Amino acid sequence: MPLELVLNRDDHSVKFTEPAALGCHTAVLAQSGSGKSFFVGRVMEEILIRTKARIVVLDPNSDFVRFPEMNENVWSEPALGSWFFPGDTRDTFQSRWGKVNATVLSNRNLANARPLRISWGGLSDAERASVMDIDPASQSELYSALVLSGEIAAVRWNDETGSDYDFEHFRRVADELSEFIQGGQASDDITQRPLATTLRTMGAGLALRFRAHVGRLEEFEIWRAVGDEELDIADVVAPLAPVMTSSVVVIDLLSVSEPERLALTSRALQAIWNNAEDLYSASLRDAEDGDSRVPMFLVIDEAHNLVPTRRTSSAAARLAADIARIAAEGRKFGLFLIVATQRPRKLDPGILSECDALFLMRMTNESDLRMAAEVFGFLDPAVISLAKNLRVGDVFLQGRLGGAQTVWHSAPRRTRQGGRSLDDAFWTIPYPDDP
Repeated sequence: MPLELVLNRDDHSVKFTEPAALGCHTAVLAQSGSGKSFFVGRVMEEILIRTKARIVVLDPNSDFVRFPEMNENVWSEPALGSWFFPGDTRDTFQSRWGKVNATVLSNRNLANARPLRISWGGLSDAERASVMDIDPASQSELYSALVLSGEIAAVRWNDETGSDYDFEHFRRVADELSEFIQGGQASDDITQRPLATTLRTMGAGLALRFRAHVGRLEEFEIWRAVGDEELDIADVVAPLAPVMTSSVVVIDLLSVSEPERLALTSRALQAIWNNAEDLYSASLRDAEDGDSRVPMFLVIDEAHNLVPTRRTSSAAARLAADIARIAAEGRKFGLFLIVATQRPRKLDPGILSECDALFLMRMTNESDLRMAAEVFGFLDPAVISLAKNLRVGDVFLQGRLGGAQTVWHSAPRRTRQGGRSLDDAFWTIPYPDDP
């Protein structure tokens, strides 16, 4: 079923886009105020109501936290009325949107949102090291203390439900190990470990550094505790049971701190990758049955913040590497990126170079436009200069989406916008005089 994304800006004639044209990595380049979030929302809506595909949104500015909600007033807005496709009515969209399974993950008090959580015991040693900002190669003694604490915590954990041990349990074990390294007493399951004895020879310095790394995590509000009925983010974005409806998960990254953001995003991406790999392997085993897999679109808004050209920590580097792996190898696993950015110069060029489709909206920065011309070999030079004069909602379709110099305009977004702008009617007048 064709996607209804854009109309001709001049004569309002409609353009139908085949879903297969988005079966690749896609870039959305648009400066602030060009209508980027509005347009990306429309693209997501169309993918969800007209295909079987799934979507996960990494949302750094809370622009999509209200995406599950239908905006019933959009059809009555005079400025938008002429940009609807024929038959795109409130009732038809409502009937289709009601079949979409939409979830928002947020640590803010949002109606119908689930909290962002990670089960500490469910992480691998490498994932824990990344969260704790420990480099296994250059900080091998810290990494050994981390691994040993995890092993002891797992052995001590005795939970009849079969759940993973939580962070508080790990912290207690890590404290006891630190005490032992400093020369104190500990339980036999620590003192009888050869590795613990070796670490003890390194003295108080190691114990203090390890305690500091563990202590920083106590401020995190994302750890799943014993008795919590909430799901690990991995189980939400990549559930074990097949999802038989089109679905979208919005991850509200603005609702957590920067270190938590890196941990949650890495956890989600690893789960998505592992699930896609497993499904791919299963499809090869059952090749005669046909391929019943569906694609996963990973929408990364303000992508230059998650995959910058310069990484500031090992956790940030690991996250960038995870996204780069999806960009380089994700196609065969059915993983497709939709990366939106207003600053392509600050985004890892390796990510953009893997994009075969481009939505180009208004951009006036010369250096960003030159960057786009260098990265996208298919980009029409004439389009680059014309992009400076586009109006809000205007867009060029390039690469697999087309190549003409036609200026298209976004059809209206029918779901609610999460972010908000200043109210000009409020701030542009002075406060009233005191009575």
